[in-house]
Amino acid sequence: MMPHIALDNATAGEAWRQVRARIKAEQRQFLVYAILRIILPAIAAFGLFILMFVPGLMLAGSLAAIEWGVHSMFANATGASWFVGVALEVFFGVIAFGFALLAGICLGGPLSTGIREYALIFYGSRYKALGDIMYPTQAAVGGTTGAV
Repeated sequence: MMPHIALDNATAGEAWRQVRARIKAEQRQFLVYAILRIILPAIAAFGLFILMFVPGLMLAGSLAAIEWGVHSMFANATGASWFVGVALEVFFGVIAFGFALLAGICLGGPLSTGIREYALIFYGSRYKALGDIMYPTQAAVGGTTGAV
């Protein structure tokens, strides 16, 4: 619906009617698209999990060993020593969280972008205004048709 709202200045109801008409015209293609929209990201996420499992375990194990070592060093500490131990545990915990966040962004970002790209390519081939924006003709972008 969003391309119709953005490009045609359509209301939500008008956009839904246009989309529904396209779905009715090509039911089988939209069904395959919907199935692939669910299956492909699941396969990609599983593949990323398999690919990153061993490096993730190595990183998590290293950080867990550091945390365990710091905790063991300051287990019976009191006063300022106890505070230093807690500060070190929090510091390494924040580093571990940062690595997890970085991995989520670095791996999840391209996957999410790929899902959106798939949707735009699929619907852009069925909605001319969107397709023209995604793939402008050579003349529309100021190119020449002759050899240089």
